[in-house]
Amino acid sequence: MNTMGVITVKRSQRHDKDTENNFCMLLYPITPLDNVKSVSGAGDCFTSGFIYGMISKLNEQQCVTVGFEAAKAALNSMNTVPHDFKISDVPKEAYCKRLV
Repeated sequence: MNTMGVITVKRSQRHDKDTENNFCMLLYPITPLDNVKSVSGAGDCFTSGFIYGMISKLNEQQCVTVGFEAAKAALNSMNTVPHDFKISDVPKEAYCKRLV
């Protein structure tokens, strides 16, 4: 399976007539895992981690990082949702690539 990561899309923050319909797209690439035990629940765990980050008032990059960590925990578990999450310190900045 070839997965690139997560893409976020939002309207441009600039407010002028040239950017009225422009969007900002960012790609947050993943680091492939070697020993995936099960893919079941990984998407739900990513979403839950991302939402947890939003509720905790983290920035977008930090939210994606928390989501990645939660998904990684699910991928390394035979349970759909792992019993324990051990999320490392969330960096202030995560690597992302501007697409537009």
